[in-house]
Amino acid sequence: MVEDKIVHDGYLKVINRKVNNIEREIIHQEPAVAVAVLNENEDKMLLVRQYRASICKYTWEIPAGMMDVEGETTKECMIRELEEEADIYVNPRDLGYEGSYYPNIGVSDHELHLFSVIVSELENNYKVNDTDVEEVKWFTFNEIQNMINEREIVDGKTILLFYKLQ
Repeated sequence: MVEDKIVHDGYLKVINRKVNNIEREIIHQEPAVAVAVLNENEDKMLLVRQYRASICKYTWEIPAGMMDVEGETTKECMIRELEEEADIYVNPRDLGYEGSYYPNIGVSDHELHLFSVIVSELENNYKVNDTDVEEVKWFTFNEIQNMINEREIVDGKTILLFYKLQ
């Protein structure tokens, strides 16, 4: 039998969960989506630069976002996030599903759905409509590998999809 008691109810919910006389604090967070945007030659990936308060630094990551619009599918959410974060518009049929996983299964029920998409590499000033994203830029796979090696890229979803798609 599972007993849940909400301890904190904010952007994240903290739940005291009791299962078979074992108590744990669980962080509840809505599901999210992320996408690896590749250029038509599949030798570059688009990343967005954001400040992450949890680690007090800027990061380069693949576009991603929370599923916080009621009734929205994972693909609809991904399309909305790509428009907001990178000014990129894609057809839902072009999004390839790459899998889902729980990024922090030891303490959280948060699930992340991963996609990939191939688009034309445009040289333009991306109109970012997202308060979190500072910059949008294409990187070669070699540059990304070096950024991972140098810990300039520390985001799990970005590293996971980068290696999966190589």
